[in-house]
Formats: sequence, structure tokens, C-alpha cells
Amino acid sequence: CSVLTDVDISERLETIEKLAFFECDRLERIAIPLKRDLFEFDDMLNECNQFDKCQHLTKVDLVGGIHTTVASFHMESWSNEMIAEINRINQ
Repeated sequence: CSVLTDVDISERLETIEKLAFFECDRLERIAIPLKRDLFEFDDMLNECNQFDKCQHLTKVDLVGGIHTTVASFHMESWSNEMIAEINRINQ
């Protein structure tokens, strides 16, 4: 995943598997639907790790309806804050 920079995840997607975007070095932005249980939880590591080691991920858009942006998070670096937000959404 060395060329992916931007991802818009469909509202029809049911689950994003563990480590789905692991080490996507150039990934800068994702748009994810506000959807319960979208992220598969890694029971062994006790976390959601779909975007681990995505060093350049700086923008996450939470979308609802027909891709109407309802929130946008700008982050200086990928950190535990994103994992906490994903876990909060999945509750």
C-alpha cells in the first residue's frame, strides 16, 4: 500500500478488518461512515488497529447520510487519540 493517499469508505461496507491499512505510508486522509461495529476489534492486542503505522494520516472525516461530512478531525500525527475515537464510535 505504497501509493494510497486518500480513502473514501462506502457506507455499504460492513466491516474493516484488522490491520486493513497497516503501514500505508502515504495515506493522508480517510472518510469513514458513522456506523456501529465498522471496525473489527483485535482481541489479542485489545485495540482497533486498522490504521497502525499510517504515519502521514492527518485527516479523518466522519460522514453520514449520503456522504455529508458531519465532523472532521485534523491531527498532527497518528496517535492513540484516533484509536480512542474509533473505539468510542463502535460502542
